[in-house]
Amino acid sequence: MTDDSLMPSGKPGSLTKNLPKPKHFADYLAPGSKTTSLSKLNEERKAVPIVSVLFDGLARVSGIQADERSVVLIAKAFVEDLPGYPLEDIILFLRKVSRGEFGKLYGKLSLPDLMDMWRQYDQQRLAYLRDQHERRKAECDGQSMVTGLGTFHSPAKRQDLDNRPRTKQSMEWVLTELYGLPVERVREILAKKEG
Repeated sequence: MTDDSLMPSGKPGSLTKNLPKPKHFADYLAPGSKTTSLSKLNEERKAVPIVSVLFDGLARVSGIQADERSVVLIAKAFVEDLPGYPLEDIILFLRKVSRGEFGKLYGKLSLPDLMDMWRQYDQQRLAYLRDQHERRKAECDGQSMVTGLGTFHSPAKRQDLDNRPRTKQSMEWVLTELYGLPVERVREILAKKEG
């Protein structure tokens, strides 16, 4: 299979009509948001054609003449180099590139230039994620949070819980039931701790 055969045939709009249209990181990086994984699309052999259409759109919007082969090669490089990113990141990145947020394209789509722009985009993305993490962390400090994994307590509450007295029976239960240790081994551990 040649790279040219990866370019979508027919109407490329059929590939992209149901794609998300993020305008900001918050549109898809919020907790619980559904995203479209590039690796999942790649398994279905849809990633390169979809990303090719997106890069072709960037070329057209930017007034750049780009042949199909170079568009496909650029799309393929992005899909192979960034499998852990959602498709929404590529879409938002291309939206920002088309607005000139990372510099000009100077008449051609160049993979090195686009990868440099991606690094700038990724720095913005990481800064946004760090800010969101710090905000959620600040909101959670001072209160307990119940999740599907159990109850997570604030640092002060955790300290109180860690300092509470534990009975020998509760320690036995934790070690046998939760850690699956044999009763004899648990009693040996507790005896060493007491001694």
